[in-house]
Amino acid sequence: AIDALRNSKMQIKKAKEFLENERFKVQKIIDTLYVFIVLVTPEGEIIEANKATNELEKSNKKIIGKNITNIYPWSYSKEVVQKLRNAITEAQLGERIYFDEKMRIDEDSFIDVYISVTPIFNKKNEVESLIVTATDISDTKHLEEKKRDFISIVGHELKTPLTSLKGYVQLLRRNEMKDGEKSEFLSHIDNQLVKIDNLIENIQSVNDDSFNLNQSNFDLNSLTAEIVDDYLTKNKKKEINLNLPPKNQVVNGDKVEISKVINQLISNSVRYSPKSEKINIYIEDLGKKVRFKVEDFGVGIPEKEISKLFQKFSNKNSNKFNHGVGLGLYLSNEIMKKHGSVIKVKSEVGVGSTFYFDLLKLENEKN
Repeated sequence: AIDALRNSKMQIKKAKEFLENERFKVQKIIDTLYVFIVLVTPEGEIIEANKATNELEKSNKKIIGKNITNIYPWSYSKEVVQKLRNAITEAQLGERIYFDEKMRIDEDSFIDVYISVTPIFNKKNEVESLIVTATDISDTKHLEEKKRDFISIVGHELKTPLTSLKGYVQLLRRNEMKDGEKSEFLSHIDNQLVKIDNLIENIQSVNDDSFNLNQSNFDLNSLTAEIVDDYLTKNKKKEINLNLPPKNQVVNGDKVEISKVINQLISNSVRYSPKSEKINIYIEDLGKKVRFKVEDFGVGIPEKEISKLFQKFSNKNSNKFNHGVGLGLYLSNEIMKKHGSVIKVKSEVGVGSTFYFDLLKLENEKN
């Protein structure tokens, strides 16, 4: 009998150790989650909390025994506190309650959170406690906003040239124009189709980081002059001053892709300097390198916005002249990275902006 009692005690001890060990493992798993997890009484008094919740309590005091609505960060947001109280009241009736809310975490900062209150039942099917969780969904919300903005901007960017096309086609159908006028209208139609084609190409290129360069040797002077001449043929409202060094500036790269970058930078300079009559373009001989530079006298870019210029779907700034999908500069910079370079910016609000990139010259080419 004594041996049986001893065996029973040993089994009980082992069972307790096993349960403690399992509880420790579960607690460690919960603590590794950067989610606020709190076990409370049906009235909201804290029974247990994970590490993330304890770390956020700025007073560094023990939160066990406090009401959940009185601890940081809940206490910073009256709206969240009231919604949480209502959720706890409803969860006492056995329903799982959840909601999204913007929660203040200090005097100046907010985060978007997904909060859920889940009832825990005892053997009598009575609500014994509640699990309250809060998950930071700020990144998800931000992506949703980006998606909505992107769809809205793309819709606008497509609608603008399509509206122009519709107008030109209607005028052509009247058949009352002279041949010269028809030719001019067809040129406008072609320009609008190019805009649509470029927009679609940019969208398709967003996630394609694997494109290969078709490299060849070419003169950056000649390429830039060709692009400027073509641009002036289609856009006669803006004066473009082209400044070239006397010697050819031969580089090795993908001529088509570099052309896209130069076109993008010129287009941006024209677009964001609506009140200025001119932009300046320079090809500068830097010795072992050559620099393409475009200078405008437009709206300029706030310093805090410059770092965002080359992000996906980021527009230049928030002023009234700003429009576009926000892919051109991102894709242009990716092209330059493939060529071992980057696009750099100097800008001052109300004065203008200068965009430039450098390429290695081919020393052995005859100039």
